[in-house]
Amino acid sequence: MYKNLSGLPVKNYTSLNLPQELIVQILLRLPVKYLIRSKWVCKLWFSLISNPHFANYHFQLTTHTLRFLCISA
Repeated sequence: MYKNLSGLPVKNYTSLNLPQELIVQILLRLPVKYLIRSKWVCKLWFSLISNPHFANYHFQLTTHTLRFLCISA
């Protein structure tokens, strides 16, 4: 599972009062094209998406999903 992004100077909640982990889980499911656009929504999203751990986990999740789709087809 995705670990908390400790060490980043971010708040636990956004202006919508959503927990950071929920935002991360939502962002992880976006295609790369939309992630790049989403970086500019706010400083929190920029920090999350720019984090190398996030990028690595997004890649792993995408690769796993593609393998599952190929096997299921």
